[in-house]
Amino acid sequence: MRVRIIREPHPLGFSKYGVQCGRVTLVLHAWGPGSSDVDIHDHRFSFWSLVLRGAMTERTWKAVPGSTHQVLSWQGPGRLADTGTRCGIRQADCVTRGAGSLYRRRAPELHAITVERAPLLTLLVKAYPRQAIPAATVIRPAAADEAKA
Repeated sequence: MRVRIIREPHPLGFSKYGVQCGRVTLVLHAWGPGSSDVDIHDHRFSFWSLVLRGAMTERTWKAVPGSTHQVLSWQGPGRLADTGTRCGIRQADCVTRGAGSLYRRRAPELHAITVERAPLLTLLVKAYPRQAIPAATVIRPAAADEAKA
């Protein structure tokens, strides 16, 4: 079985360090002051996350009928493709988590993170499904003229 060491900046402004072995990856996310995961997005994988230090607020969202937001497909670092789809968005939950908090996020669930107390360190255990989900979804507000159309 091949083991891969991960050490790279994440496009959302934090650093990630990890070890990947097969379909399972253990990742440390290090968030500095001023960094937040503000884009509403899902993941291609489900994961458990443990807050080791600092604090964060996680908002979860539901896509609803509407045209206020554009749906993008995340194709890799720096590569977002507009799907041509629009939706509305409704906040489903808002939870602040500090050191010692453990939570689970499933692949299709939309969320966004705000760093409340830096440095924020989180430890993720993620497992890719047997059938890979080709791309994650990112949802951003549509331009004002698009939302009116």
